[in-house]
Amino acid sequence: MKETLFENEVFDYALYHSTKSRFTELAEYLPLCLQALREEGLPTTMEFFMTITESDESFSAYLTKLRERQMKDLFMPVDERMRIIESYSDLHDRLRNSVSKLRRIRAERLPLLAEGDAIIADYNQIESISKKKATIRINVKKLTDYYLQVKKIIDAMTELREFQTKNGLPDVLNGELTRNNGRNINRYSLQMLIDEGFTPELFAEVAQDHVTLKSK
Repeated sequence: MKETLFENEVFDYALYHSTKSRFTELAEYLPLCLQALREEGLPTTMEFFMTITESDESFSAYLTKLRERQMKDLFMPVDERMRIIESYSDLHDRLRNSVSKLRRIRAERLPLLAEGDAIIADYNQIESISKKKATIRINVKKLTDYYLQVKKIIDAMTELREFQTKNGLPDVLNGELTRNNGRNINRYSLQMLIDEGFTPELFAEVAQDHVTLKSK
């Protein structure tokens, strides 16, 4: 059986922790937001949660419907009508932040469970989703081929350094190759040679100072 260099899956621990942390933060908001609804006499069921978080305007639309139902077909003095309108407006303002957080909980798909007349975070699902998201499938053949191509470069660089050391030549990989043109000394790196179009003529020109034969 052929030995493989890489596994077909890798686990990204940083992604796992960031996903779980984000869900956990949302889960901590949930009971506080539901308590705010409860204190105003509003339901905290899954059905109600879905109703008021469907869009940015859902909660306002829900309160408007309640207010209109309360005032429909009833005669009341103008002052009383204004009091009711203001009362619903104040209710909306008091719950604005809590409902906004509930919308975020829904938008970011925090796993939820219905529990009686309330909802709770599903921590088993949080764990499962976090692990699934952090498990990354790998194209092993493509990665192996890529690794072997890069390894050729690494091996060639190692061989080049050994050759340079053995023969007292400058390390072109570190930009130590120099050429004195009589006016100044130019320094060359491997990348510069590549950028200028690596040819025998170019290399002979920039490396000649280091391979000149001594006169007899």
